[in-house]
Amino acid sequence: NLEDDQLLFLEREEKAKAEILQLLGKEEQNGTSRSKAICTELRIDLEFLKAHHQNAIKKIKSLESQQTTLNDFIKVLGNERESLRADSAGRKACIESLETERSHLIGRIRMLELEDSERNLSLTNKELEVRSISSTLKETREEIELLKSDRQQLERQINDMKNKLSLTELKV
Repeated sequence: NLEDDQLLFLEREEKAKAEILQLLGKEEQNGTSRSKAICTELRIDLEFLKAHHQNAIKKIKSLESQQTTLNDFIKVLGNERESLRADSAGRKACIESLETERSHLIGRIRMLELEDSERNLSLTNKELEVRSISSTLKETREEIELLKSDRQQLERQINDMKNKLSLTELKV
């Protein structure tokens, strides 16, 4: 891991600085005034670098924490994506099921419409038959009325003939 390598490097560097500071401390105690001044400047520079490195270590640790948080967040997003895919697949299956049901219902409606059309046609045929029978019945009634009228006329004629015959018989 890159962060671990950087931390290891910084820790080694810290140890090396500590050793240098020890050597500088010995030189400051035992050395010449010029070497003591140089050692003091080096000590100040090393202290500055030490503080800088400690800040770098803190930043690296903070970045590692952020990286862990980001990795956790990426896992959560991955899980959410999978969940959404599963939901999407479920919805797709539901939609396909509803479309199939819709097709079945449309087919059933068409069958019912066809049956209704057949019933209407059958009713229309029956209405025509009833009209035809009604018309035939009317014609038959008219013929019966004509026949009654003819019968009445014939009966009158017969009665007239009977009367004439009776009169003729009386005359004879």
